[in-house]
Amino acid sequence: MVRARLICVGGRCLGLWRHEGAGCSEWNLERQLTGFGRASSLLSQGTIPENMAAESKLAPIRKGLLEFLVLKIVGVSSVYVPDILRRLAGTEFATQEGTLYPLLSKLRREELVLYEWQESDAGPPRKYYRLTDAGRAQLTALDEYWNQINRTIADIGH
Repeated sequence: MVRARLICVGGRCLGLWRHEGAGCSEWNLERQLTGFGRASSLLSQGTIPENMAAESKLAPIRKGLLEFLVLKIVGVSSVYVPDILRRLAGTEFATQEGTLYPLLSKLRREELVLYEWQESDAGPPRKYYRLTDAGRAQLTALDEYWNQINRTIADIGH
């Protein structure tokens, strides 16, 4: 599977990146876009496909939802990072260690998760993450808000 992502900062498009295959963790620069301007002008020039412009608008939503999903995964039981990555693989939220570890560190600083070392039969001890009471309260609040958003969207759509 080939995925592409338009990277924009402050409304300025920097490049078009490609990601090939489910097993590939590397994004490669397909085309440098510096100097082309805003995503809307690139779209009108036919420089990028329309779905790429939509992709750049969805990225912030996806980033916020990734935190929510990680809290949901960690909320089920103590979990090891590769297990989190496996749960996310094959979804819109598939990610890699370079994204997940900083997110887990942020959640730990916010006292939403904590970790404990557990011995492993397959090598060195492993870090297992679990929710704190504050993390469980945050997850409950996010679940309630998500349900409210879904109801609002359904009501508006009718």
